[in-house]
Amino acid sequence: MADITVSLRLARPIGDLFSGVLEVLDRPFAGARGVEAIRLLRESVRKEFEQGAWARPEGGFSRWEKVEAFGIRPAPATPLNGTGGFLSLAWQGGQFGFEEKGDRRVAIGVQHDAAPVHRGGDPNPSNEYVTTVPITLQMRKRVGREFHTGFPKDVDSFEIPARPHATTNPVLEENMVQLFGKALASISGSPA
Repeated sequence: MADITVSLRLARPIGDLFSGVLEVLDRPFAGARGVEAIRLLRESVRKEFEQGAWARPEGGFSRWEKVEAFGIRPAPATPLNGTGGFLSLAWQGGQFGFEEKGDRRVAIGVQHDAAPVHRGGDPNPSNEYVTTVPITLQMRKRVGREFHTGFPKDVDSFEIPARPHATTNPVLEENMVQLFGKALASISGSPA
């Protein structure tokens, strides 16, 4: 799940002098700011699906592992089918996607067991985090029927490599700074 959390408390005597500024600092994601923050998060993840890579915290992108051909299904050009795949659409707010918006927190994510996504600031998380999926009899039958292939009989599981989405990257951080800069500038009357 992509998640941004901001929390700040200031003493009330100061608060009367700077009530507009404090409202932004104390409730950073209230109202339209929260809606815009969610849009920025979704756009950041959409760009990752578009590139088939995750935005690294230090800048730049790291490619997701390619998907292999499987039975009669050819390998897709982009991992997870790019921006048109079910996971990308879910991250954009489609089926199985969710968003949470409160005064101090916004979050987007996907609630579906089919393909967990591992997150983190590791320079190459796809080498460390994998999801191991047990192979059931029902899965063996479905794979044979849909893909005209099967798993070797001595194999009881397979691994899905991580395809992370970075919630901390320079572009997203700059966009969030601009969002709050505009809110603060509108209070002080300064141009944003």
